[in-house]
Amino acid sequence: MTKRNSFPMPFMVSLEAAAARIVEGFARGGFEIVFPRRLAWLMKGMRLLPYPAYFWAIRKLAGEHRGGRRDGAV
Repeated sequence: MTKRNSFPMPFMVSLEAAAARIVEGFARGGFEIVFPRRLAWLMKGMRLLPYPAYFWAIRKLAGEHRGGRRDGAV
C-alpha cells in the first residue's frame, strides 16, 4: 500500500513486526489490535475533535487537495 508514497512515514512497521503484533493480539483475545501505538493514539485523540476540524485535519494529513484525490483517480 505504501510503495508509491514519496513522503516520510515515521510510523512505518516492518512486515515481521506487524505480523508479530497481530499474532500477539489474537493470543490476548483483546477487543482491537492497534499498531504502531503512537499513531493509534494520535488518531483516537483526533476523533475527539468536532467533525469539521477532524475532517480538515485528516485531509491535511492525507495530502488531499481541492478538486479530488492527489493521485488523479476519480
